[in-house]
Amino acid sequence: MEVITVKSYNPQRYVLVFLLCMVVFGCDSLVDVDPPGTRPPPELIFQDDLTAVSAVRGMYSEMSSKPYFNNVGISLLSSLSADDMRALPGLDASKDRTPFETTDIDPSNPLLKEYCWQPGYRYIYVANSILEGLAASTGVSVALKNQLRGEALFIRAFSDFYLTNLFGDIPLPTSPDFEKNLHIERTSSAKAYDAIVTDLREAQELFLQDKDSLFTKNDFPRNRASYWAATALLARVYLYLGRWMEAEQQATTVLDQTSLFTLSDSLNGVFLAESQEVIWHLLPVVKRTGTHEANLYLRQVNKKPVIHLTASFLETLEPGDQRAIHWIHTARVENTDTVYHFPYKYQQTEAQDQFHVELRLAELYLIRAEARAHLGNASGAIEDVDMIRRRAGLTSLKGQSFTDDILLQKIAQERRIEFFAEGGHRWLDLKRTRKASTLSLVDYKKWEDTDELYPVPQSEISSNPNLGPQNPGY
Repeated sequence: MEVITVKSYNPQRYVLVFLLCMVVFGCDSLVDVDPPGTRPPPELIFQDDLTAVSAVRGMYSEMSSKPYFNNVGISLLSSLSADDMRALPGLDASKDRTPFETTDIDPSNPLLKEYCWQPGYRYIYVANSILEGLAASTGVSVALKNQLRGEALFIRAFSDFYLTNLFGDIPLPTSPDFEKNLHIERTSSAKAYDAIVTDLREAQELFLQDKDSLFTKNDFPRNRASYWAATALLARVYLYLGRWMEAEQQATTVLDQTSLFTLSDSLNGVFLAESQEVIWHLLPVVKRTGTHEANLYLRQVNKKPVIHLTASFLETLEPGDQRAIHWIHTARVENTDTVYHFPYKYQQTEAQDQFHVELRLAELYLIRAEARAHLGNASGAIEDVDMIRRRAGLTSLKGQSFTDDILLQKIAQERRIEFFAEGGHRWLDLKRTRKASTLSLVDYKKWEDTDELYPVPQSEISSNPNLGPQNPGY
């Protein structure tokens, strides 16, 4: 990682950094960006290494500062939409959350825009602003420019990945230009995936030249996008596309880096700041506050958690699964037999010894396991699944005989338990494996097949009719 040393105080530089923050973090909508003539010239803001690094650091701070999108927002809404979590009824906050768990969402529901659409496109706008600024800059060193461009491409791909999985066909802005984005149309999800793959592969190439010198065992900047983060996300993307061989190859590339990554021996250590399992995490940016997950899932009203795990999720836990002890907590209502179970992966609401984890090694094992199962390598798949089961205190699957379908069910089961309350995995897994229709069996849901996609926020279509027509069923 290139280190920028400030040898003397330069007021102009700090003014430029402030202007950049005002510019790239001020938009509230896909079309609510800077009108022509209001944005400082990119070459001015990206005049040297210091201002360029400050811009990219600001991008991560923006992603970490609020409980939206990647920061618990998608995890919460997706877990409600699937069958893992429910919201405590009767609360003001539950009024907008409950339609996600009943799959009866109105396009005017404010959480669609506040938690998903708006922050996702804000991050894309920031990434595009950085890409434009770097391209115009003559003062940023070549090596650093490549590194920062790779980071911006990664963030754009990451945001596009979630947006297309939530909404289907989506706009794909590649510029921060006001005029270009004012009437932008939606692009097919297939083309969105093409763009995601292109961005991640270019990011890999930009990182590749210096990947070994950037990261070491004891000083790995896991709070920034890297070659390994791009490779891990690409493995996930290939899995979603059913490109099994490529998914296996990308996952193996990361898993082979044993000097950089190892599974945490302790379940309590997975989400710690120093965890060697982490590939990419985000730091809390507000002093004396923990992660947004902790502040949501540990919150209680009258000793009842505002979000709790469903009975169907709890019933899938095998006897002896240590994740039930270390990652799940309980709250008993006084003078009753009622017990609520809630996520306890993030355990501190004030201390900052845990960071918000976006990508971790366990996912790569289960990506490779699923890819190997589809490629006919059952023994290799079981070996990878056992890495996760062993840490959870469960018996090995080795030596057992499974049909292809049963083996895939075992892998899906491990994914559900390992990644509950993380990254929307359960909801997205049900959809990509064409199992979402099983949610029609959940008694509190009003399931229809069109519920696999969220509606585009109605206010966005009203601002830009080219985003219509609305997704089917809404």
